[in-house]
Amino acid sequence: LRSVESSEASTAQKNKRRLLFLITPSHSPSPVLFKTNTSTIIMEGLNASEQREFAARMERKQLKEFMTMYSKLVQRCFDDCVNDFTTKSLISREEGCTLRCVDKFLKGSQRLNERFQEQNAAMMQSGQMPGR
Repeated sequence: LRSVESSEASTAQKNKRRLLFLITPSHSPSPVLFKTNTSTIIMEGLNASEQREFAARMERKQLKEFMTMYSKLVQRCFDDCVNDFTTKSLISREEGCTLRCVDKFLKGSQRLNERFQEQNAAMMQSGQMPGR
């Protein structure tokens, strides 16, 4: 029970971290910076309609990225771990391999995301624009 509570607390702390995004709407000559802190989004320079449109686009993009990552994860772990097709369920070796593969993939993806956020924050602090 304690490990579940500490895991949930750790997840909550990670979710509270601020993320920085750089957006350039097609009608705007200058980039618009917004911050997100769990559920609060501040997008200066966008009216309510544009904010709703942007939020919907971000949601679709995140869903697409999640589905792509999930597909890659399934394909990779299946190809690496499942090779006995004589039974209808996974044998213990395949199940263990799959669990380790999923864990490694998710930890790697999380670390990559953290490094990207760190570099993005450093670039924002130094006044550089990401992607340039």
